[in-house]
Amino acid sequence: TTCKINELGTNVVARVLDGTPRVLSVQQLVEQQGASFSWSPVDGAVLILRGVRHVLPVKQGVPLLALPAIG
Repeated sequence: TTCKINELGTNVVARVLDGTPRVLSVQQLVEQQGASFSWSPVDGAVLILRGVRHVLPVKQGVPLLALPAIG
């Protein structure tokens, strides 16, 4: 299924499963969309896609991209 990620201004091919959290492959963004991802003690988790820098909050060791809830 192709899903539009408005917050990143891109589409991704995703497998949508009922009753599971929504996750996004950083590998797919880097290899197929040309994004870069870095994680450092100074800057934290940073995703850059199409020239836009997204600083991702980290919760329990997992970088998060805030997305609106699905109704």
